[in-house]
Amino acid sequence: MLLSAASLVLLVWLGGCASTPPEPTTPPTVQVPGPEEARAYEQRAGLAPNARERTVYQFMAAEIWDAEGQSERAVRLIFNLDDAHLAAEQRLSRHLILAEYHRERGELEAAQNHLEYPSWAEDLRESRPPQRLRWAQNKAALAQRLGTAEPGWRAYDRALSLTDLADPKNADAATALRTGLWQTLNRAQTRPAPPYLAAETAGWVALAQITHSRATSLAAQHAAYLRWRTEFADHPARTAPPASVAVLEKIMSRPRPKVALLLPLSGSLATAGQALLDGYLAARDSAYHPARLAPQDPQAPRQIQLFDTARLDWESIAQELQSGQFDLVIGPLDRERVTAYAQSRPALPSLVFNSLPPDSDSEPDAPPAPILGLSLNVESEAQQAATRAFREGHRSALVLAPDGTWGERAGQAFVESWQAQGGIIRQHARYGASDMRAGILERALLVDASHQRHKTLEAQLGQTIEFRPRRRQDVDAIFLAATPAQARQINPLLAFFFAGDLPVYATSSVYSGHPDADANRDLNGIRFTSIPWMLDPSVRPAAEPQEGAAVPSATELKMQAIGFDSYFLAQRIEQFLTAPDSRYRGMLGTLHRADTSRDLQRQQPWAQFRGGRARPVPQ
Repeated sequence: MLLSAASLVLLVWLGGCASTPPEPTTPPTVQVPGPEEARAYEQRAGLAPNARERTVYQFMAAEIWDAEGQSERAVRLIFNLDDAHLAAEQRLSRHLILAEYHRERGELEAAQNHLEYPSWAEDLRESRPPQRLRWAQNKAALAQRLGTAEPGWRAYDRALSLTDLADPKNADAATALRTGLWQTLNRAQTRPAPPYLAAETAGWVALAQITHSRATSLAAQHAAYLRWRTEFADHPARTAPPASVAVLEKIMSRPRPKVALLLPLSGSLATAGQALLDGYLAARDSAYHPARLAPQDPQAPRQIQLFDTARLDWESIAQELQSGQFDLVIGPLDRERVTAYAQSRPALPSLVFNSLPPDSDSEPDAPPAPILGLSLNVESEAQQAATRAFREGHRSALVLAPDGTWGERAGQAFVESWQAQGGIIRQHARYGASDMRAGILERALLVDASHQRHKTLEAQLGQTIEFRPRRRQDVDAIFLAATPAQARQINPLLAFFFAGDLPVYATSSVYSGHPDADANRDLNGIRFTSIPWMLDPSVRPAAEPQEGAAVPSATELKMQAIGFDSYFLAQRIEQFLTAPDSRYRGMLGTLHRADTSRDLQRQQPWAQFRGGRARPVPQ
């Protein structure tokens, strides 16, 4: 652990009688002892003859405690220090410690204030690259908590512009700044780079836009990358591209694959299987040139063989897959088949339509199977609802979920995510039959308790008193897991029980995917997350209308979207498995991997019912 440059200078200065702190210099490396030295600085602070020396010693002790992971002790020492007594780099360090402390506790406005204190811009210019990196990391982390990306990558742009990137001494900091910039850009869709950005940052922004393009083939992405290389010939990413971009060349050199498509086209899952197939074929057709009727994508399948997993014997299918005639597997869908297939540790690159079993990589010495899981599990949407509600300033939630396994999974996922962020769950209510929901909501909102207090007071006073019932006041947000029919009953009841002013966050299950202002008027005000395929019908490929065809259900629409994205995702299996920074922006939202999991995670857009219609809201 090293003392900051400014702290070392001030150690020398404390022995003299200078009236202002000297400018930071580059001192010899000095090892910081740790807690023992921190306590000694605290003692010196108590004996200091003036405020300036006391401030410096307190700050130096706080730096050590912060490095030791004792942030609360550090914050107590520096919370009320006078910035005027500190050198520029120390002022920056003080506010960074405070910003991190507040951000970790969800106090985002306070964290923002400490990252932009009055002299932050001047102090940043006078600081060293490691401090600039820490400041940029804090800005990016805060921007992510606030649901924005641009302030984060602008911070990295500023830090890079203040750093002498050609100086070998700054090599590590420069690499870290570039890595952080790319990771920040890669988390969200970016708009074109403003003209005042540094040329290098503009190049990173343009590269991120290529990787974020919606539902495009790898060939189109690769062609855009080649154009980027020409435009940004001197960019550092040209010689050292991000992993997700570097793997493009390798994938593009391979011959077109023969695909085994495993779907249930009969039995209880036939409707879902057919919807998946419809979506997959729609994507395949969209990848063909409309004039020449020839594949414009060199990675388009040269042949697709369809297997009905509900009709054919699974052992026979497994033998076919091991015959060596296939290059790629898409499917199966049902959990039992997915589990069996994953546990067989397939050698073929595979994309399955369900979550992978946790023990599918149970052989530690064997290389991981080249398999990805793709599903629309409700847990992901509930977690996104918790993140959104917390980001919008809410801290105390009421959870409403239906009886049954699905409701239990949705409610529990929200609870765990909410509490992990520091939120409080006031009540987790489960509802069942429609004729009991009014009573359940009345109790969950404590309106019944308000009525009971009124009755008790009238009994005590022996007279009738004017009364207006009240709901509980310790809740500032509601999470609702419900179907459209359930939500149309529950949302008006919330207003009836005086909770119409509380924001309601829901999963995609609340929306049928079909605009119907009259039917959805009772859903007004509900915020919900869903997939682009449901929220924006214009993104779906035009299909020939078929006379007598039934209107697809919400489940069928979602299966179509999974099928559509699977066509393009199958080309990217190696990209996702080998490059953790990979992203795909498709009909399911933005897909990526999280940690070491091989299940693809998705980040979906948000909407709100207004006037009975699902209206997009800022992300």
